[in-house]
Amino acid sequence: MTTLSGRLLLLPLVFFLALPASAQASFGAKAGLNTSFFSGDDAVDSDPRLGFVGGLTARYAVSPSLAVQAEALYSQKGDRFDNDLGFTEDTRLDYIEIPAMLRLGVPLSPLLDAGVVVGGYVGFPVRSEIVVDGTLETELDAATDYGALVGVDIGSGPVFLEGRYTVGLTDAIDFDPDLDVTPSLRNQVVSFTIGYRFGGGRSRYGR
Repeated sequence: MTTLSGRLLLLPLVFFLALPASAQASFGAKAGLNTSFFSGDDAVDSDPRLGFVGGLTARYAVSPSLAVQAEALYSQKGDRFDNDLGFTEDTRLDYIEIPAMLRLGVPLSPLLDAGVVVGGYVGFPVRSEIVVDGTLETELDAATDYGALVGVDIGSGPVFLEGRYTVGLTDAIDFDPDLDVTPSLRNQVVSFTIGYRFGGGRSRYGR
């Protein structure tokens, strides 16, 4: 991992530690399901990969309806392809992902709040491979993944549910040794998570 990548990975920790211990700051953990696939010139008609996503989240309320949020997640991406020879090829790209976003709170009731988030992310690959019928076939040279995201969440008390769509803005794979090419493939993911949040007072908006 490069020095720059290491510094970027420290950003969520700095954000978490910099948040004041006040009613405006909250922390939490979440976990759920990624449904991922590829777009791009070299994308084929494949099935999505179902994978894990989860990690830590922190939020700071700038105003009653606006908050900034950062996360540190483990995110599994890729796809599944059934080729003409009857084999199943799983492309598995796993990342340490750092999203940063703005959240606009929407009050629904005194006990229920919702929000819309918009932002971006950077993902550092920790595993990149093609598995054929459960056997490792090829190790890929994955690239750092940069992308954009939009999502919605709804919560009651400390428990929240979230749906999010992320789209990669750069190619996910630097080099495929089997094909001897750099494929044009970008990550796209729909994720659903459930989480638990600590702190943040009882505000309907910034919690």
